[in-house]
Amino acid sequence: MDIIYEQLVLRANTPVYDEIYIEKEEDDKLGFQYSVKTTEITEDKRITFPTFMIMRITPNGKAEKYKVRLGSQIISINNIDVTIDNYQDLIKNEKLNIKVNTSYCMIYQLLLREGKKFNFHY
Repeated sequence: MDIIYEQLVLRANTPVYDEIYIEKEEDDKLGFQYSVKTTEITEDKRITFPTFMIMRITPNGKAEKYKVRLGSQIISINNIDVTIDNYQDLIKNEKLNIKVNTSYCMIYQLLLREGKKFNFHY
């Protein structure tokens, strides 16, 4: 079991970057909710879900259409690092180049399937 756990820790802590290009109307919502604080997943604190991790995707929304994955962490939008302070301004653009880290996707989706509940805000 230790080998499996170490592999999960390694996977969570090794960034895997992807880019998602979204075109939207000015007032369109992106169709996801994200975390605004980190969440410790393991007792030893070796796996911690980051801020701006996508926690829920709205059915038939922009995120689903553009194949955004649950558990992806938003890193930047249009090459600008995302913060709590600038996020709302960054998503006002009609063309978005969103850089995400997908290293948490598998772990987050597995925990959801196992019935784990998470508190998050957006």
